[in-house]
Amino acid sequence: MRSRVIHRSEKGHGMATQLRSSILAGGVLLLLGTVASLASTDLRRIEDVGGIRSYRMRSIARVGGDPPLQVIEAESEHLRDPESMRLVVRQGEGGREPVTFEIREVDGRLFHRMRESWGEIEKFNLAELILLTPEQLHGIEDRLEDRGGDILNGREALHLAGRKEDLPVIGAGHDTIDFSRMERADLDLWIDREEGFILKILIEAEAKERGEILPIHMLYEVYDFGADIRVAMPAEDEVVRNEGPVSKTQEDVNAKLGFEFKVPEGAFVSIYGATVNIITTMPLAEARTYAAKRMGAAGFTAVDEIARPTGEFYTDYENGGRRLGVQVFQVSATGATIQVGAKK
Repeated sequence: MRSRVIHRSEKGHGMATQLRSSILAGGVLLLLGTVASLASTDLRRIEDVGGIRSYRMRSIARVGGDPPLQVIEAESEHLRDPESMRLVVRQGEGGREPVTFEIREVDGRLFHRMRESWGEIEKFNLAELILLTPEQLHGIEDRLEDRGGDILNGREALHLAGRKEDLPVIGAGHDTIDFSRMERADLDLWIDREEGFILKILIEAEAKERGEILPIHMLYEVYDFGADIRVAMPAEDEVVRNEGPVSKTQEDVNAKLGFEFKVPEGAFVSIYGATVNIITTMPLAEARTYAAKRMGAAGFTAVDEIARPTGEFYTDYENGGRRLGVQVFQVSATGATIQVGAKK
């Protein structure tokens, strides 16, 4: 089932695309007091609160019932001194076994694991996977309903609540969710009283899809403040170095596709069957724009576009009688992947 509540924001793209659930970022705590008492203090990020030396985070983004159409779950541990982090992300679809990957930051080094192998990487852009962030909710607190104070995860917090008309249009890159177009959207927000940062975000929404109601559940919370967190560096003999397969050449790509699709600088190319697989150094939004431009330069026109809840973007292109699929997604911490000749 495809949901069309996420929209492209580029000029000239009026086509609604499929609902995408992404890793959320935010925080959880209830603040005693009133909304007015908060108005004089800007909301902060938990990363900027020096008094919190360690914490854990969990987030869930689920689309559909049981089993869900798509679900992304993330859990992480964060330590300020020495700075280190461990993040585990699980992505599942239709009740099938989820795909899991892990990121660790230790002693200024970043490591990525998918399946059994570890690899050392230079960067990891989590923001490209995040559709909802605490920063996107900053400024709406003064129009939310005050539900009073509470104690959450050992901290005093203010509980605020709102409906779909209170929620901003949110998004990452070119993709947005407009909650005002949904059948229902309820927001619960908890803010730390002492430090003024968002500690929990909960959104329960319903979108209408082809006459059916599609439930949407988004949660983010942080907890275990001051926990004894230790992130271990992978053993050196477990880390796979980059002496792996050699990247295919531009000539290989042209020969496989039958036209020139210029390989971006720094990309690694492999070819499996009829599909050219290009791991770029670009963030997701930039890679999508790049792929569209290269297909246009080759005379292809986009005729159908699907945005999957896992953050994958599939487009069918046509040129004369030829039809070719292009899929763009980001799993590698190196950058987004472009697949030309992908299957729908």
